[in-house]
Amino acid sequence: MAGRGSPYLIIIRNGPVYSIEDHLAHFAGAFDRICEGEILTWGDRERELRVGRYLVKSYEMPYERPLHRRILYLATLVGRALRARWIRGRRLVVITYDPFQSGIAGFLIRLLTGARFVCEVNGVYGHPDTFIDSPPEEAAARQRKMLRLGSFILRRAHAVKLLYPDQLVGFQVDVSRPPRYAFHDLVDTGLWTRVPEEAPEDAFIFVGHPYLLKGVDLLLEAFRRVSEDFPGWRLVVVGWRIEESAQEAEFPRDRVEFLGPLPPAELARRMKRARAIVLPSRSEGMGRVLLEAAFLQRARIGSTAGGIPHVIQDDVDGLLFRSGNVDDLERVLRRFMSDPELQDRLSRAARERAERQYTTEAYVEHYRELLDRLIPLP
Repeated sequence: MAGRGSPYLIIIRNGPVYSIEDHLAHFAGAFDRICEGEILTWGDRERELRVGRYLVKSYEMPYERPLHRRILYLATLVGRALRARWIRGRRLVVITYDPFQSGIAGFLIRLLTGARFVCEVNGVYGHPDTFIDSPPEEAAARQRKMLRLGSFILRRAHAVKLLYPDQLVGFQVDVSRPPRYAFHDLVDTGLWTRVPEEAPEDAFIFVGHPYLLKGVDLLLEAFRRVSEDFPGWRLVVVGWRIEESAQEAEFPRDRVEFLGPLPPAELARRMKRARAIVLPSRSEGMGRVLLEAAFLQRARIGSTAGGIPHVIQDDVDGLLFRSGNVDDLERVLRRFMSDPELQDRLSRAARERAERQYTTEAYVEHYRELLDRLIPLP
């Protein structure tokens, strides 16, 4: 049994999370290999789940998140940490998903309990297109506020977990403090490798939102250009409110199927049916869906934005095009569609790299090393 002085993790994930079983059970199981703790988030109703030595708990909060509910949620998170530290006598490590709202909670927990504080950064917040989907008059001011807040929080973390080394461009953080660790995010490899084998169809699939940040407009235009020359191919677009944005932009819908958000198992089946996933983002931290596609042995096509070139090696285990350049995306789609041997080669190489580099075991070892430098692990 763990002693009162053994490390105890409080992990704060961003919401909304509508199924803690689908989205956080594997995450809890991974950290259960290191030490005990709890994972806290919010969603449309209160839920609770036990996974090994971890409590996974989702608090009810509306999607619009009015200010008073945010404050109540923040107070609840801090209250749980105070009880763990001062009543149960645990040595705390708090891990937050980002340096913003969850980061504020992490900073307060550090301040009030003496916890070691690990702040993750899962977006590219200093990129000029970060708020491209927002009204222009709001975007610049919003970005400045986020970078100021994020810089304040990051400077007070004991460690920063990144997806790729240059991710903090735009933040005002010392180059050597706090220490930075860059490695991939976690993929539920069990789910993505249990999908039944089936022959892929001549189709591309996109997964994500929002519309402009993820480059869906570029993909729709590039596919429109190539579709006449490849009449057997289709495009499947999965994401929240993507169809409405495409309708407003008056893109043609011929051989394009729009789907809303899908449960992980159904999404995995959809991805398995396609020959490749395309992620044409203007800004991207990593693109978890690219790792998921690799475990499904599906080819990946991505832009050169952010962390994508760190998970796709061009013409080795995927194809890259110049970010924001629809002509280059068209060129890459044509090359892929016309070369079955290339399709098979990239798919196999993607799976081989995933099994070598992006496993749950690799993620756990990276995090174990990070945490062991902050607080000795048993």
